[in-house]
Amino acid sequence: MRRLCVLVLLVLLSGCGSGATSSDSGQGEVVSQDQLALQVSDLYDQIDLAFTTSFAAGIDFIIANNYPGAFDPTALQACALAKQPYLGDQITAGEPRLETLTEVPNWVGRESSAADWLLAGKTISGKVYEFDLEIDLEIIKAQVVQADNQVFLLYGWCDD
Repeated sequence: MRRLCVLVLLVLLSGCGSGATSSDSGQGEVVSQDQLALQVSDLYDQIDLAFTTSFAAGIDFIIANNYPGAFDPTALQACALAKQPYLGDQITAGEPRLETLTEVPNWVGRESSAADWLLAGKTISGKVYEFDLEIDLEIIKAQVVQADNQVFLLYGWCDD
């Protein structure tokens, strides 16, 4: 009987897909607020570390860690490289204010004319969280997606 229960549990768990168009699939295990905060903090530390290597390494890291299908990688890279001359080499991801992490229920991609943004009007798999991000004494709103037991960025470089 125990073997049957384990088999049924495995079958149920394996049915959790990871499609990028459904808002209910691909969420994986539910993570606690503390686990989520740790994942976000680690992600932003890794962005800073990538930019200490080079501007290109930082952009490559952002592209690789954005939510799959959220941005056109070629357009994102082109926009980032166009901004590099006036941004300089001291790029920082900012400091996420983890106490402000809040789930955004029923998230739908904002309308945008930005060349890199691909999710206008679309829903995604996973949960979107918004938080305050401090960059050079300025506070902006940032978002991440928790899906498939990891945190992805929603981080573009092209302007609307």
